[in-house]
Amino acid sequence: MRGSGLDQVRASRHPLPMRTLLALAALLTLSAPAFAQDCEALTRAQMVMVDGPVPMRQEITSSVAGNEYKGTAVSTGANKAMYMDENGTPQSLSLDENFYSTTDGGETWNLVQTYSAEDLEKRATDLATQAEIATDIECQFNIEMDGKTVHQLQARTVLQSNGQDYSVIYWVDAQSGFPWRIETEFVGATITRTIQINSPDETITLPQP
Repeated sequence: MRGSGLDQVRASRHPLPMRTLLALAALLTLSAPAFAQDCEALTRAQMVMVDGPVPMRQEITSSVAGNEYKGTAVSTGANKAMYMDENGTPQSLSLDENFYSTTDGGETWNLVQTYSAEDLEKRATDLATQAEIATDIECQFNIEMDGKTVHQLQARTVLQSNGQDYSVIYWVDAQSGFPWRIETEFVGATITRTIQINSPDETITLPQP
């Protein structure tokens, strides 16, 4: 799953710029009805909160140049996630600044890269910039999806890492803010579309190489 749409937008655990933190703090003090009054602010906040409020399982389907790929990720927090193929076989692992791969289904993990504090800070800053420059922001509040009441939030921006056009639609729980569904589209040399279906899972644990 490395290189998927999910990997391209994953947040860093390092601090976001102060303007973003202040905006998030203000939003988090609002009641659910008050959230619905500011489509732009809520959408921009969601764009920097890509890891979700609780541990979760993510079922991911990506379409690239007519080919479909499926996989699963499980995450326990910012930059803490394991990626598996469609058969549930572990492929890679992110733990804070370290990225690992495995060739034996997770029996052993090989350290591929350790990101510097500067790398992670730039990733976080890029994420905040993408949210700040987002356009075409639209929202539908308190709609029904699979028996849940959700807010649908959508936006378009430019990935700071490679200049690709990027659009995203979130379906977030109207009360808890949990992102039940995320759809993304990356437009570069090819178009990559990704559908991510999320579910909370407090039982998730990650390997510790």
